[in-house]
Parts: sequence; C-alpha cells; structure tokens
Amino acid sequence: MRRTRSGSIRHRRRLRRTRNTDPPRTHNLAIEEPMRKILLLSLLVPLMLFGAARADEQYPVRPINFVVPFPAGGATDLAARTLAKHLTKNLGVSVVVQNKAGASGVVGTQFVAHAKPDGYTLLLGASGTLATNPWLYKNLPYSPERSFEPVGVFSESPLVLVVGKSHGFRSLKQLLDYTREHPGKINFGTAGPGSAMNLTSQLLQRITKTKMTQVPFKGAADAMTALLSGTIDLMFDYAVTVTPQVHSGSIAALATTAKSRLSRLPNVPTFTELGYPDISLRAWFGLLVPAGTPHNVVARLETALQKTLSDPEFKAPIESQGSVAVEGVTGRAFADFIKSEKQRWKDLIKAAGIVPQ
Repeated sequence: MRRTRSGSIRHRRRLRRTRNTDPPRTHNLAIEEPMRKILLLSLLVPLMLFGAARADEQYPVRPINFVVPFPAGGATDLAARTLAKHLTKNLGVSVVVQNKAGASGVVGTQFVAHAKPDGYTLLLGASGTLATNPWLYKNLPYSPERSFEPVGVFSESPLVLVVGKSHGFRSLKQLLDYTREHPGKINFGTAGPGSAMNLTSQLLQRITKTKMTQVPFKGAADAMTALLSGTIDLMFDYAVTVTPQVHSGSIAALATTAKSRLSRLPNVPTFTELGYPDISLRAWFGLLVPAGTPHNVVARLETALQKTLSDPEFKAPIESQGSVAVEGVTGRAFADFIKSEKQRWKDLIKAAGIVPQ
C-alpha cells in the first residue's frame, strides 16, 4: 500500500518529536561542571581577598613574637625587653621577646627571614647581624636588603675606650704619646677578630698612626677581667658594661665614640671633641619584619615604634643602659642606612685583614 503525502508529513513530525525528547548528550555535562567551578571560584576569591584585607586593617589581633638573636640577660636583650614593653602598650597586644641565639646572631636572624610575613614575627636587627656578618661569613643564609622590610632604628650604643691602672693614663693624648714612643708595647683586649671591640681598636691605630698588640678573648667579660687584673692595657666596650667600673675607679675612661657626651659619663669626651671624628663606630639596633609583609602592617608598626621613641619613659631606661634612643630613621631611610653601614664595616674588616669564614 502506498503512503499518502499527508501520511508522510505526519511520520516526519513524529520523528522530530522523538528526537526532541532524547536525553542530553554527556559532553554537555563535562563542559558545565568546570564552568560551575569557575563561577564558584570567581565568587570566593574576592571574599577571600576581602577577608585578608580586613585582617590586615585590624592588625594586630593576637600576640606578636619579637625575636632577639642574642642570649637573654645581655645589654641587647635588656634594650629589646624595654622596647617590647612599650610596643605592647602602643599596639594593644602582647609583644613577647623570644631569644634565638647562636652563630653571632645568624640563627635568630635566619629564623625571621623565613617566617610568615604577616607582622606577627619581628626581628631585633643589629649592626653585627646586618652590617658586619655579610663580610664575616661566606654563605650567610639571609640578605640584609632582600630578606627583610625595615621598620626603624630604635637605639645605638657607643663604645668607650677604657684603660687599666698600670700606666696611669688619664687622657687620650697621654696614651697616644706613649704608644708612639713604644710601638707594639701597649696591648688591647678584644672579643675576637670581627667584634666591634677589635674593629674599633684597629680603626684607632690606623687613624692615629700607632701600633698596638691585640689579645683576643672569648668574650668581653673575659677581656674586662684581664683589664682589671693588669694583664692588658686597654679595651673598647659598651658604656653599659664599663660605667660601673669607671664610677668605682677601677678603670679610667678616655674617650667615647658617641655623637655627644653620655649622661652617665659626662666627664668623658667624645673622639670628635678630641679631633678624631672618624672614630665614631656605634652598635645600632632596629626593628624589622620578613620581606613581603603588607605595607599597612609595616606602617602600623612604624607608627607604634615612633610613638615609643618619643616617650620619656622609654628613653630613661635606654639611656641608663648607656645607649641613646634614635628617632626618625624609618622605612627607606633605614634601608639606606643599612647599606651605608655595610660598606663602612666592609672597609674596616678588609683593612683589618679579616677573612670570611
């Protein structure tokens, strides 16, 4: 039997309806699933970023670790604890000192260099760890410039030239006159080749054109014992260490590397006063955070630090320790200062013939 034209049309319509009711092809699902994930991520990422930004804005919200790369109980540790006390007040959260000593400050400094850059790990940076160590160690595990964001300098500690009683020196001129007449006879104590005590002594000889003999010790305390006993003739050390001995009359202070006379040693002239402005080495200490710390977090720390430095209640104990509070050296100025100090100490270490280990 032959189909009519109208029957053929009805048959084709039934076929189209059948095709339209077929289930969707599986490759459409494969395309839709990634699209849903992309859409979900596009919604979540802004929320995550907003949450991180809010966390930065609210900084700080929990205790902050303040890493001191030197042993507890020393002059540096005392200064750090004084600073931590005042930062706690100005930041509104506890700033807790954590001593991580070892390898001339390398251990603690490296620890902070690799810490999370969120503002909750601070570093007490020092002239030794940031300006001297790069020339004393061949493979230093951090970079003073690239590993940290500088917040600001907070204090500096001048050195004092002190002599024992054996020669009866009471002025720098008497010491230098005797040394020129007897080259190599005067000996000086140091805490090792790269110590500030040694480098300042080397600088003194170079600038005054004198020759003395170095006697190295394990530390400054051993050198002081030798000075008191008459085993050595002179040494450089920090004011906080020598002041009690000077006041007792056990030793005499001839000059200090400070910019101006120290309040606790008002009768001791500076090297600048005595005509030697280049003998001005001072240990300095600053606050740093790991590189990559958000700018607003660094700014918050900088504000708290400067507020601390202007507080007489902070300055008084710092000065009683023989140090001087330093205001205004922050951010880029601090970074430039580290760079210039590195070059300065490099020249001194090279002149002293010290080879990196």
